[in-house]
Amino acid sequence: MLTIKISQLQFGHIMKRYYLAFFFIAFGLSTVAQQVPDTTFKFEVTQSAYEDSKGPIILIDEAHNNLHTRNGGFKAFSMLLEQDGYRTKGLNKQVLDNTILEDCEILVIANALHESNLGNWTLPTPSAFTKKEIEEISAWVKQGGSLLLIADHMPYAGAANDLANQFGFTFLNGFAMTGDQFWPPSVFSIENGGLIESSATQGSKDYEKINSLATFTGSAFKIPNDATPVIKFSEDHISLQPDTAWRFDENTPVKNLEDYYQGAVHEFGKGKIAVFGEAAMFTAQKANNTKAGFNSPYAPNNAQFILNLIHWLNDVEDYLGPLIEITDSTTEYNAIIQANKEMENAYHANDFKKVASFYADNAVMVGNKHQVESRASIDDYWLGLKDRGISWKLENVHLETHDTIAIQRGISRMKFLHDGSEHLSEVRFTLVWKKINGEWRIELDHYSLL
Repeated sequence: MLTIKISQLQFGHIMKRYYLAFFFIAFGLSTVAQQVPDTTFKFEVTQSAYEDSKGPIILIDEAHNNLHTRNGGFKAFSMLLEQDGYRTKGLNKQVLDNTILEDCEILVIANALHESNLGNWTLPTPSAFTKKEIEEISAWVKQGGSLLLIADHMPYAGAANDLANQFGFTFLNGFAMTGDQFWPPSVFSIENGGLIESSATQGSKDYEKINSLATFTGSAFKIPNDATPVIKFSEDHISLQPDTAWRFDENTPVKNLEDYYQGAVHEFGKGKIAVFGEAAMFTAQKANNTKAGFNSPYAPNNAQFILNLIHWLNDVEDYLGPLIEITDSTTEYNAIIQANKEMENAYHANDFKKVASFYADNAVMVGNKHQVESRASIDDYWLGLKDRGISWKLENVHLETHDTIAIQRGISRMKFLHDGSEHLSEVRFTLVWKKINGEWRIELDHYSLL
């Protein structure tokens, strides 16, 4: 393995800028107790795959010292799937005979750990699964079962590697990160090439299509040639490879993550497997005042992605649950659509200061391979279009509200002058709106080219 070492200067830069900021949500030994499931965030399922409690059984592994269990770290994950009509149950038995799984449609294994690494996140990290279990799980998938395997950063990646190997995947037992930072989370989008479009991610209906995903550190892995990638690292991503979790110094090896992945799906025999190198993206957690998971403003599409993925694993074709229609009589819906119109009108009136006023002071804009954040920077971004705007149309595709939070997906078509010529910018956008002092303001604006 080709590795490099962090210089003292580089290491100091990493720790100074990011480690302390990430400390409160990091998934190391010192902070596990601070993390609690966020059961207050509710994703509005437009139409459930099944009627309430009538869907297939999804078993969540709890027999391997798992950090995330049905009523623990994956409580929000379980609640989301139950909203979709599935029945979730904890599995506290080792799979020594795959008849244990005969009533199960999908088996979820998240952050399993060998008992020798309990309270001891150091190398070596033996397999959390016996050879017999690996054989039985593999046979069950080959016969038509579906497996969702999730392994976070070291030591979890190491503990899951033998099971992953059985399906052709190979985990890197480290800490995946963007450049020199743990926080904010990595955002993989269709635009930046990190999110790969497939039936497993895009769903079957227009409102299910997503353009970005956020992950919160985690691990990286190699995939078999015939697997379908979902999340692909870029050359800007690296993996820190410590011998003890969360202990980094100038001698910590670093691996470049080009040609590595953090998500992929694969058909295996008659069954299916989905492998992911990050667990927080599948749930919702809070640590102090920081949110990590699909409740985070950085992750407006994660909950929908989870449903899309589960539907792929379950071969869902027709939705059987009731369709929830969002009508124009919905007060909050109307307020946001009106805000869209006011933004368009301000654009046409050359009042870009007003356009910028629809963004919260702590808002973040992500798109075109760059990020704009802070009140001053967002003002500068919009004022840069002064005297150059021609027309702007915001087309709403899907809008859902949750008390003081709303998520809107749509298409923006903007005409403007650039170097004296007329240009048309067409992008797909996801907006996270937050109600501040009674007014809806944009907290996250993520856009990618159509």
